[in-house]
Amino acid sequence: MPIQISMRDGICCPVAVCDWCHRPIERAADGNYEWDMHQISSPISFTHKHCCRAFEAASPDVLYGAEELRLLPVYLERNLAMTHRDAVQLAKPAALF
Repeated sequence: MPIQISMRDGICCPVAVCDWCHRPIERAADGNYEWDMHQISSPISFTHKHCCRAFEAASPDVLYGAEELRLLPVYLERNLAMTHRDAVQLAKPAALF
């Protein structure tokens, strides 16, 4: 599933939803992001760590690459030419902290 927007206390919050159980991944340490390594460019799938084996087994022809979800923000900051400090400064006016 793509990242979804969920309302929490009147605030729109991006949430990663598990592609296997369809529940939100509440903590980055509990999740993975996965992609099809056979493709040059692949959509990202999100899974809870305890759901990843079942998710991958459902598509035996796909060679999945996987990484811990807690690393994704770091890689995105780098690939978007943004520092963490810049991201925090941009988010402050929206009262997200």
